[in-house]
Amino acid sequence: MLTNKAVTFFHDQLMQVIIESLKNRMKNKFMSQEIDNEVVVQFMASAYVGVVEW
Repeated sequence: MLTNKAVTFFHDQLMQVIIESLKNRMKNKFMSQEIDNEVVVQFMASAYVGVVEW
């Protein structure tokens, strides 16, 4: 089992890896300017990490 500090560290590191990966993928694809790319990246990363942690 992971301690509370380890869980927080794992969460933060996983979020950073996923955010960077999503940003790199989104650079190459056309996105509508109606939705800010940063909002989309944060939403997708939070959703993914939430499922992994669940």
